[in-house]
Amino acid sequence: MRWVMSLVPNPLPVFGPRGTAGLLDSTEAMLEPDIGYRLAHHDDLHWRPRAMVTEVAQGVIFDEATVQVTAALTDHAPVQPTVGFRIDEGDRSVVVAGDTVPCAG
Repeated sequence: MRWVMSLVPNPLPVFGPRGTAGLLDSTEAMLEPDIGYRLAHHDDLHWRPRAMVTEVAQGVIFDEATVQVTAALTDHAPVQPTVGFRIDEGDRSVVVAGDTVPCAG
């Protein structure tokens, strides 16, 4: 819904493992009827949803001011590749990794 609520075209930044761009393309194709309905319903909406996809494996993927995001490979066999993200801000951090098992990443 982010694209409908924006006052200007505002691509959604998406980070994920290899294959993320294809997944987003498939999801958008599945949502095509809904996208059409919303474009027809909102007179002030003249753009389609867009994402800026960055496919990552491991390493720093974002570093701005005091925030740094690092991607690392995770273990979610048999699905591969999978990644988790560590978000650091100052002396605080959080990891977002889905339902992986303990692993080096």
